[in-house]
This record gives sequence, structure tokens and C-alpha cells, in this order.
Amino acid sequence: MKHKVFVYGTLRKNRGNHGHLVGSTFLGEATVDGYDMYDLGYFPAACIGTREVHGEVYEVSDKTFQMLDLLEGYPKYYTRIMETTLGGDLVWIYLQTLQKIGDDAKLVEGGDWGAYRDTH
Repeated sequence: MKHKVFVYGTLRKNRGNHGHLVGSTFLGEATVDGYDMYDLGYFPAACIGTREVHGEVYEVSDKTFQMLDLLEGYPKYYTRIMETTLGGDLVWIYLQTLQKIGDDAKLVEGGDWGAYRDTH
């Protein structure tokens, strides 16, 4: 079975964990609305909020999907839900809660963690 996954941090192209998506199909860039993104230093976290988050969509195998669950610490650290991108794709997205990320996290105003990290 194949799964569409929205990635917005270290799994994106040219980021540290992108290699985990080798063999997956890149479906394009995408945006989801109704979330806030926070920079946690080495990686970001998206939480339910009021802004947009920008990322990429990949179609992944069952094996890769299970590996992503392990990488994201699902379900203890991140949770995941189905969401519709602004382009109309139904995707899985990994989310965090404000309580878990803490007060030190910095809001990524533009919703694009890659662009934020490249300038900070």
C-alpha cells in the first residue's frame, strides 16, 4: 500500500533526513493551512494554529511509512493525522503539541522551516 506524506522539516530535499525517502515518489511542493511551525533547533514541529506550513508531498511504501513513524517518535512524541493540502491532496502530517515543544521554541513566521534555517 502507498501513503502520501507531507514533510516540512528534515525530510525535505537537501535536509539531513531526506535520505530516508529514497525510493519514494516526490509529488510536489504543498502547503497546509491552520498550523503554526516552530523551530526546535535541529528540527521543526508543526502544531495546530492559524498560519500556513510549507513542505513537500511524497508517496511512500508501507516500509518507509513505518520507518517514518519510528523517526518521528510516533505516537509518543509526534502524532499524525490526515489533512488536505491547499492543492487538494489528502496527506499524512506529523504534528506536535505546544505543551511538548516548550516555551523556548521559536515561531517560524513564514511557515517554511528550510528557508528559516537558511537565514538563521
